[in-house]
Amino acid sequence: MPQAFKQRRIKSTRILFSANAIPSDLSFEELAAVVFGRSPKGLNKASAAAAAILKAFQEQKTHLLTDKELSAIANNSAFSRGQFYNVIHDMISLGILRRSEFGEYELSTDFSSALTRMANAYRNTVKELVKK
Repeated sequence: MPQAFKQRRIKSTRILFSANAIPSDLSFEELAAVVFGRSPKGLNKASAAAAAILKAFQEQKTHLLTDKELSAIANNSAFSRGQFYNVIHDMISLGILRRSEFGEYELSTDFSSALTRMANAYRNTVKELVKK
């Protein structure tokens, strides 16, 4: 069974950032760095892999990538295939990617929807605390 199809335990990912440092026009690299982190030397391997995946959607002007296309990206990258597929699974868990019914990978808006729900919950909690 190819790595991409193995079931994987869903894990949580921490997103740490400075609120004032988040512009509304993040590049793929900047978005990946916020979600997957940075190393002292720049993007870490997970961030670099996520940025490469997102950039592939942009370069191919499509919303779908096949296993073969992602495999080609993994083969031409500085990270191991295992690391690469771990990042894909993390991106699915976060709602950045999803698998189509035909097994292709597509960009998803579930990530932004989750962030919106979280922002609304936080805003409502602050409003309730201020009322008291």
